[in-house]
Amino acid sequence: LDKSRCMDLLEEWLKRNGERATIEVLMEALSEANLQSVVDCLRRKLHEVPFPVPVGATGPGTESSSLTDVFQKSVKKYYELKLTHFKPLIWNDNFTLTLSDIFTQLELVRIPTSEKQFKTSEPTRGEQRKELKSLDDLFNPDVTGLSTAPRCILIEGEAGGGKTTFLSKEALDAVSQKTELGRRHSTVLLVRLREVKEGETIEEMVWDQCVDETTEGINVQSIRTILKRNKSCVLFLLDGYDELRPEARAAGQAIPKLLSGKLYPNSTIVITSRPSAGVQQHTRPDCHVHIMGFSHRHVEKYMQQYFTVVGKQQLIDTLIEHVNNNKLLKTLIYTPIFLIFVCVLWEEDQEMMSTGTMTGLYNNLLTCLIRKHCKQEGVDMPTEGLPTEVAESLLQ
Repeated sequence: LDKSRCMDLLEEWLKRNGERATIEVLMEALSEANLQSVVDCLRRKLHEVPFPVPVGATGPGTESSSLTDVFQKSVKKYYELKLTHFKPLIWNDNFTLTLSDIFTQLELVRIPTSEKQFKTSEPTRGEQRKELKSLDDLFNPDVTGLSTAPRCILIEGEAGGGKTTFLSKEALDAVSQKTELGRRHSTVLLVRLREVKEGETIEEMVWDQCVDETTEGINVQSIRTILKRNKSCVLFLLDGYDELRPEARAAGQAIPKLLSGKLYPNSTIVITSRPSAGVQQHTRPDCHVHIMGFSHRHVEKYMQQYFTVVGKQQLIDTLIEHVNNNKLLKTLIYTPIFLIFVCVLWEEDQEMMSTGTMTGLYNNLLTCLIRKHCKQEGVDMPTEGLPTEVAESLLQ
């Protein structure tokens, strides 16, 4: 169709649909007509172009639009309250980090062409890997090789690698439209999969995890209405597929149906998991990303933050020097959870860092953390070994 014919069709569509002719409805119709590239273009432009509600309009379309606006503002406010700051150490209330300070390296793994290779989750050739600056790169066809924007992005990483923190930061940036994900999606929903119960619907998950329950007019039914009306602009951030309960992974449950496209097929999904947890049983991701942990520069920055907060800046340089001369520690510190444990251990007892084996280091880390726990809970810590109740819990 030429441009003049397109304009004629749009004008006729506006006349026939009146207040129901929203940009969301238009994108939904285009998506159903397999014009996804046009939808992607509209999403990119959506944050630049105002779509005001006509003065005096009070029809059902206006009410739904108003409710959607209330819902989106509630989600944004809830995320800003819950996600902006976090305390990685439960025994130290002074050590607080902001998500804007967090950085993790990402690496794109190109989608393999053979089904057999796809199931292995690990690429077979070095040239299949490409470092990403951010998830925004996944919307660049030159990076992904895809002709349309990805529907499902799988992010894998080992335990303690920063997947949960990374996704929290993505949610916060998206609701503030700081990222391409945020500019393309007006509704951003972060769901911790470990909290999902058997039989729970998508709308119930959103009600439980994404909004302030006192928001007027917002309930499970209104959330369902909002998501159906805006489904091409909905972004699901699903955290921790490996933590999803087995009964909630079964066929017919909400998360498998969402992944397979039986629910909200025109939405976008970003899902994190440990490797080989089974996401591919339900969907074939368009993009496969690995979280690589901290870069060397950010390891040192994190050390500086930690020891500045605890008031022991003199330990920064000595720890950096010790790590640089210790191959064992170098294999651990790029994983965020181990880096913070190394900082804690160096603060408590530097001699405990001198073990020559991985097992010895793990044992010393565990002993140090248990001491912290016992001190916080008022449990007596024996000179040798562990408290009986702690040892019994670890052996269960």
